[in-house]
Amino acid sequence: MHYVLIVDDSDVDRLLMEGLLKKVPGFEVIGARDGVHALEQLKAWSIDMVITDIQMPRMDGLELMKAARKDYPDIPVVLTTGMGSEEIAAVALKAGAASYIPKSRLNKMLISTVEETFDMMSSERNYNRLLQRSMRSHFEFSLDNDPAQIPAFVDFTEKMLKGMTPLNRTERLRVSMAVSQALNNALYRGNLEIGAHYKIPTPNSPGTEFEQIVTERLGSAPWKDRKILVAMEIRKTGFGIRIRDDGPGFDTSNVGSWSNPTLRGVILMKSFMDEVIFSGNGNDVEMRLTFAASGNTKTADGEAPTGKASPDKSRTTNATSSVAALEKTEKKTSTKVHGTLTCSRTRKLIPMNSVKFVIGRRPTCHLVCDSDSVESLHCLLLNDGGNWYVKNLCASNPAKVNGESFDYLELATGDVLTVGDQEFVLHT
Repeated sequence: MHYVLIVDDSDVDRLLMEGLLKKVPGFEVIGARDGVHALEQLKAWSIDMVITDIQMPRMDGLELMKAARKDYPDIPVVLTTGMGSEEIAAVALKAGAASYIPKSRLNKMLISTVEETFDMMSSERNYNRLLQRSMRSHFEFSLDNDPAQIPAFVDFTEKMLKGMTPLNRTERLRVSMAVSQALNNALYRGNLEIGAHYKIPTPNSPGTEFEQIVTERLGSAPWKDRKILVAMEIRKTGFGIRIRDDGPGFDTSNVGSWSNPTLRGVILMKSFMDEVIFSGNGNDVEMRLTFAASGNTKTADGEAPTGKASPDKSRTTNATSSVAALEKTEKKTSTKVHGTLTCSRTRKLIPMNSVKFVIGRRPTCHLVCDSDSVESLHCLLLNDGGNWYVKNLCASNPAKVNGESFDYLELATGDVLTVGDQEFVLHT
């Protein structure tokens, strides 16, 4: 049964719409004489759709729609418009109304519009139910140098996150913002080589000189033929994306510094994601976010990594290997031991049975350290070809090797790794 709330200060129009919809099996109609009364009905009934006139006393249809979207964001609002209300209807459609029906065509359009809206809602629910049963989705894209593809990709990402993850709307917005910033950097700073002193304009604030440079380079070699390779993986417990452009790269030594306002995009990326790792020449960035499989989500507790990542030994033209398998988010184990750590304090032997071994305070880490001096995601040990490397994942209290600070470093047997107030000796 679908419950439809019809709101109109005209008894004649309201009764007409109620009579039309009551003829359709599966519809239950609730009436309201104005916007204030409609809000009372929304509280009293489990409403599936609102059909409202625009021009009403006390609270008009536009005000009702805004109030309904705030408290009931999943309930679609369909407008009925009379003569002289078209401009208001245009504003309401831009503000989020699902559809509109001219009052002169209620007899012909009301039922079909309501049924079409419910059909779309049902399809979205079924789509989200299907996504919710997906345990892992992996996508690879080769994007052209087309600015229009960026918002399309970000919208696709947001829809996948909505269907597959426990992230709420604000958290999905933050991930989408990070992805958008990374793609903009890849296109404008990477492939088109436009310097950071040129601010990337928003659609509502175009930059004339910036747009001229973009237009020129999109039509000229070598810029026009460059691509953006994207590989993205979404799981119940984590999100990972790697974005690589064909540009010459940039100096990553000052990446994400608040003292450099031209790198605001990277600051946002680091603020919204658990990890942001750049390749040596800066044209390859990997971002990860860990969250709980259900219930409350987990966002970054500290600043994500900065500086150079590992030597890029495995880069190919194919993006298949570009997204990490997010082993750390699911704490996978195997019977094979790739190395061991000995805790200097307890003398406990800790087997490393994963080629990616994260040390931190978060429960999903491979080695969980219950200490306030250890960050949630403190450092990452990576086994590459039998050799162990270590990467700092925090900036406020970074790990040290043999008492020395580092960003990324190859380890040897006997090296002492200091994580917060704890020390571990490596045995390969």
